[in-house]
Amino acid sequence: MATLALGIGVNTAIFTVVNAVLYRDLSAPGAHELVSISQAIEGVADRAGQETFSTSEYFAYRDRARTLVGLVAYGNVRGEATLGGDAPRKILGTLVSCNYFTVLQQPPARGRALTTQDCEAGADVVIVLSHELWRLAFASDPGIVGRTIQLNRQRVTVIGVAAEGPYNGSSFLKGGYFAPINAGQRLSADDTRYDSEKVPWLSMLGRRPDGVGLVQVRAELDVIAAQIDQQQPGRSTTLTIERARPLIPRQLRGVATGAAAVLTAAFGFILLIACANVANLLLARGAARRQEIAVRASLGASRARVVRQLVTESVLLSLAGGVLGSLVAIWSCQTLISLAVPAMLPPWLPLVFTVDVSPDVRVLFFAVALTFGTGILFGLAPALQVSKSDLHASMKHDSERAGSQRDDGRLRGTLVGVQVALCMVLMIAAGLLLRGLMPLTRSTPVSGTETSLTYRSSPRSTDTAPRSPT
Repeated sequence: MATLALGIGVNTAIFTVVNAVLYRDLSAPGAHELVSISQAIEGVADRAGQETFSTSEYFAYRDRARTLVGLVAYGNVRGEATLGGDAPRKILGTLVSCNYFTVLQQPPARGRALTTQDCEAGADVVIVLSHELWRLAFASDPGIVGRTIQLNRQRVTVIGVAAEGPYNGSSFLKGGYFAPINAGQRLSADDTRYDSEKVPWLSMLGRRPDGVGLVQVRAELDVIAAQIDQQQPGRSTTLTIERARPLIPRQLRGVATGAAAVLTAAFGFILLIACANVANLLLARGAARRQEIAVRASLGASRARVVRQLVTESVLLSLAGGVLGSLVAIWSCQTLISLAVPAMLPPWLPLVFTVDVSPDVRVLFFAVALTFGTGILFGLAPALQVSKSDLHASMKHDSERAGSQRDDGRLRGTLVGVQVALCMVLMIAAGLLLRGLMPLTRSTPVSGTETSLTYRSSPRSTDTAPRSPT
């Protein structure tokens, strides 16, 4: 049972992570109503491979779309920001349209969300702190709302604290604060993306009302895309509109899907090794039960009925191992991720990684299907082998006449060969992976960096954006 628990457990754990990254809905109320929008542009040289939108493109879709009750845009603040105070720290932020919290239906835990007035030209810079930054940098100060803090030597007012849990729309890497979409240049002097008509930098999420399907949303937004294309001769836009998932960019989803396929295959080999091992044990056990099976056959049991009985016993054994392995996998998955990801991220990278790996219906169905499939996989071959013995020879304990010894040896040899072959594949793959990681572990910092200091200063621009986005 321990062998099966290991094989089923690791595969359930891998699927739990894959499900959280590729298939789970966003962590927001009414997540089934949220849609992600990306684009592929042809005919414009500097837009090749870009899936994001420029500021003007976002305003065009936002103002003309009628099949969506709300359309939000968000993008990372350019570069790091320094949070002033007694213990300055580097943090990353997110620039969002001021309807961001409303459309996602995620009101802040404290204070208020961004409003239209916060995105007007000339408005003071305000931010909503992430729950993690509020807890770590401000010790969960209940009086933080309304305070003015230093961010990149810019005085900003804290108007709220975001809700706890997987947040930041569609990303696993969470920044420390949310600022209005037009505040980028005031937080980073070289950030002119908002005022540019052509620079793509925004991702978009929309919420569709009840009764409006993806087909209707696609049809309307395709018309808007064609209208935008008419303003730039030679340009052709293809939109991708789908149910919103945590990993929205298609390029990232493609990479993640490929990595998930490789991991699934590798851990599937572990399950196959476990199945071959248990099948060998059942085959040895079945050899000792030949007389029992012969007695059942002599009393009228058909071979199909005997096979069903033996496979049922295998499924029950697999069920016990599956329950144990799945419980351990689900319990340990979040802990392992919380320990592994920070260890892989550079210590200077001011990011918080969050992924919801709690089990859902999809994970439960996968675990059940895997458990029953495993039981049938490792139990069917021994059952067929044991049930085909000669009745008279089995009753007389004459294994030579029954022909079982030779057939059992052949099947056992095949199962052992399968185990050895799969183990060799896994060992070679692991060796290649370690060889690829060796250069990273041997890399050394540039000589003298421990005593060097780099200082960069840039003037703050007082210009404000001419638009008043929502």
